Amino acid sequence: MTFVERLTIGCRLSNTDGFFPPLTIGNRFRVMTKKRVLPPDRLAECTAAHELFLRKKTELKLSQRKIADKAGMTPAAVNLYFKGINPLNAQFAAVLSEVLQEPVARFSPRLADEIAKMAMQVGETKATYGREASNVEMTVQPRNGWEYP
Repeated sequence: MTFVERLTIGCRLSNTDGFFPPLTIGNRFRVMTKKRVLPPDRLAECTAAHELFLRKKTELKLSQRKIADKAGMTPAAVNLYFKGINPLNAQFAAVLSEVLQEPVARFSPRLADEIAKMAMQVGETKATYGREASNVEMTVQPRNGWEYP
């Protein structure tokens, strides 16, 4: 059976049976399912972040749109983090921490540890590949009146 045949079979819609086309990937038919529920510890992180946002939003004149703009995402995506649909990650936690002017550990000790480990690795990388390893040299800019050779 060709892809077009599978698609036309899946697209049969009638008013009586309410059949909707399944998502086809390769040779298999897949039915779209809901996202998995987050584990309790991750859900607690999302709830704590949302509660902190609700406490600070009037004081700092914040909205989910302002957080979204700072994080480079849509307000709907921010809402998915706050409602516990998507788990918090280090990138969003860092942006949220900056906007709320609170440490990440206030709402997620796990992500605070993860960010600290990443910072240590970056510090080690800078120490290993510092100025000595660079192939770029500083130059002096010519002053007015100087000519290039």
